[in-house]
Amino acid sequence: MIEDAISDVFVLMFNFSHLHPEDEVDAILNKFKGYEDLTFELIKPEKLAKKPVFTSRLEYLEETDFPFCLPSWPIMSNKMLKALLDIHPFPHQPFPVVMEDYSGQRSNYDYSVIQLKEHYDGLDELNSIIETDKDLKWFITGIKKLVLKQPPKMGYPSIFRLYQHPGRLMVSNHTRKVLIEKGINGIDYVPIDEYTFP
Repeated sequence: MIEDAISDVFVLMFNFSHLHPEDEVDAILNKFKGYEDLTFELIKPEKLAKKPVFTSRLEYLEETDFPFCLPSWPIMSNKMLKALLDIHPFPHQPFPVVMEDYSGQRSNYDYSVIQLKEHYDGLDELNSIIETDKDLKWFITGIKKLVLKQPPKMGYPSIFRLYQHPGRLMVSNHTRKVLIEKGINGIDYVPIDEYTFP
C-alpha cells in the first residue's frame, strides 16, 4: 500500500541501501576526452561520439533503477524511463551507456543518461526564499524555501527540472505513486517543502 502523500511534488534523491558495503557509488565512468564539459541538467544539446562506459558491480547496480554514478549524470534504467513515458510523454534525449562489471565478464545495456529538453517555469519567486548572485541579481544560487506556482489544469509535469534552478529532478505525486507501483527501485522521494536546494 502506498502511503498518502504529504506533498504534490517530490525531489528525486538516490537511495544507497543496495550498495556493496565497500562502495560509495553505483558506477564510475571510464573517462574520455571532454567528459567534464558535459552537463545533462541544462537543455543545450549534448553530443557523444560513442556510448559512455561505466565500471560497476553489476550484481548490486542491477538492484536500482536510479543509480548514483561518478560523474553524477542523470542515469536511469530503461524500465524507469518506460514507466515515466507511459505516464505522459515528455521531450527528452536518451544517451545509452554501457555498464561493465569489475570482473570484465559481463556488461549491462539497460541504462541511459536522460536529458530533459524542456524545463518547467514553475518557481513562485514572490513566496519562495531564494538566494541570488551578488552581481547578477537574476541568477538564483540557492533556494531555502521552495514554493511552486499553482499548477496548470493538467497538473504538474510527470518529471521535470525547474527552469530557474535545474539542478534536481522532480516528479509529481502521481508519478511517485506509479513508479512505486511498478517496482522502480533506488529512489528516495523527498517532499519539496522538506528539501533545501543548494
